[in-house]
Amino acid sequence: MATPAFPTIAALADTLGLSLDDIWAEIETGRAKGTVELQPVLPVVRRPSLVS
Repeated sequence: MATPAFPTIAALADTLGLSLDDIWAEIETGRAKGTVELQPVLPVVRRPSLVS
């Protein structure tokens, strides 16, 4: 499953009129109830640019 970048989440929250605190609270509530399962995030590997 793809994981959106933080700026994407922030932009969506702003567009929907939600605060990031409210979103995080919902995630924490779901995690406590066992309804949210977070996937581990793979590290970003930077590759050298082919264009200088």
